[in-house]
Amino acid sequence: MTQAINFRWFKGKQVLAIVRNNNYAHAGEDEGILKVFADFSQNKERTILDVGCGLGGTAKFIQDHGWGKVTATDIENAAIEHAKKNYPDIEFYTADVVDTPQVLPGRTFDIICLFNSFYAFPDQLLALSALKKLAHKNTQLIIFEYADLTPPNEPLKNLDGPNVSYLPVRPEKIGALLNQAGWQHPQVTMITDDYERWYDNLVQRIMTRKEEIIAKFDIASYEAAVKHYSGNVADIRNGRLGGCIVTATI
Repeated sequence: MTQAINFRWFKGKQVLAIVRNNNYAHAGEDEGILKVFADFSQNKERTILDVGCGLGGTAKFIQDHGWGKVTATDIENAAIEHAKKNYPDIEFYTADVVDTPQVLPGRTFDIICLFNSFYAFPDQLLALSALKKLAHKNTQLIIFEYADLTPPNEPLKNLDGPNVSYLPVRPEKIGALLNQAGWQHPQVTMITDDYERWYDNLVQRIMTRKEEIIAKFDIASYEAAVKHYSGNVADIRNGRLGGCIVTATI
């Protein structure tokens, strides 16, 4: 029996890398990164931490475009080993988000960014508190994430365990959560129209790469990708799922 594919783990990320023609596992790919960093000047001395970096493509794009020197972490060692092999000019570390201050002792960063990784943290308050330990007084926190737009009594969440937790940002609650963790001046920018366009396009590209995905993986991986991301598109169009960029400072 073929094991169900989960797109937050290594095999799923590899499937997405084929479709996206790069080692990205987040919405929007290059365009999403450019949207996040649109207001930042190029500064190669700036220190940036990419949390939940996956296969490393995002960290590489950020550094190559001159926004700063990137350090990146992910909980999955297979993903980190892949990133180290492909991008030796970037520091990569295997670390659960809550353990990152211990993995990077004494270090702080000018920007801490998370691209579609925050939703996967089962204890988001603990994660935000841990990241604050890696911040100085001018650090900018940026969370690029899915947004849960459902009524409060029907949240898009799953807390069955650390491997399946699914907690998109609640736009009306994230500010209070950030404040509780010690972050200040939270702002939420909704980008749901972009998410709809990005995921609709992604589904079309998955279908276009059908034979390649099946040849490299299996039919189950292809079908799971179509089902999963078609579900995202449906949830967006039904007003249940969106996208947002959340920022905060110390």
